Formats: sequence, C-alpha cells, structure tokens
Amino acid sequence: MRSWRHGNWRVHTAAACLFVATAISGCGGFGRQWSATTAVVQPPADITGAWQGTWSSEATGHGDALRCIITHVEQNTYSARFHARFMKIISGRYTTIMQVTHADGVWHFTGESNLGWFGGGVYRQEGEIRDGIYEARYESKYDRGLLRMSRPDEQVAADPTK
Repeated sequence: MRSWRHGNWRVHTAAACLFVATAISGCGGFGRQWSATTAVVQPPADITGAWQGTWSSEATGHGDALRCIITHVEQNTYSARFHARFMKIISGRYTTIMQVTHADGVWHFTGESNLGWFGGGVYRQEGEIRDGIYEARYESKYDRGLLRMSRPDEQVAADPTK
C-alpha cells in the first residue's frame, strides 16, 4: 500500500482541486442549455445533444454523476461541454474539443482539455459511441478513469423510435 508520503496524496489533491476549481465557475449556463437540449429529441444516428451517466476514477476510486452536451462545430470537430459532480455536493464544468470519425455505426473520438494547474492539468480522453452508449477512457498526470453515458431518460421517453 502506498503511503501519503510517496505521492498518493497528489492524486487525491489533484482530484479535489479539479472539482473545486470548476465548481467556482458555476453552472447556471449549463443548466439552461441542458434544459433546452433535453427538450429536443436527437436522431439516434446523431451524437449531438444531451448525454448523462457517470465518471469513475481508477486512481482514487472516486466517481459520481456526469452530464454532457455535444455540439457540432465543423466537419469532424465537436464540442463536448461536461458538468461533473464530486462527492454529491461539489460540481464543476469544462469543455473538450473532440475530433470525431464515424464508420459502421460507431463514432470514435479523441479530445483534451487543459484545466490548469489547480484543476489537475491536461485531461485527455479517447472513446466511442456505439448503440447509444458513450464510453471513454480519460487520463491526466494524476488521474485516470472511465466516462460512461447514455441519452437522458426524458429524451428516450420522448423519442418515438424507442
């Protein structure tokens, strides 16, 4: 077992700092955009729109709720705006620009965000969206883990194809 003196404290501090730093920035704009986005049913063959699920850290064992709004920027470039919870009371947000390819019904993507020194540095993610499931691995200098999301229940319930 690693002791706090041998670097494990860095992982815990980086994770806490990430969410505290992003919590300070607020989420009012995200909430309004989320409400507007979930009111529109997205076609199953399109990745834009609202997604919700969880994030989980393999480095710390932490995890919590995650929401995301994906918008198309141009050609193979998309913007993913994330709103994450930490310990059920702290929330934060960040945006990742993703490069996306689509083949045989599967969307593959990569992206990264620099959350600054206080937020844990550069976070990279790589993953895919297949059959309505968004799954990505993320990593930074002090953390690594999994993002897993699907369409929000309110969108699925309103989708006449489901």
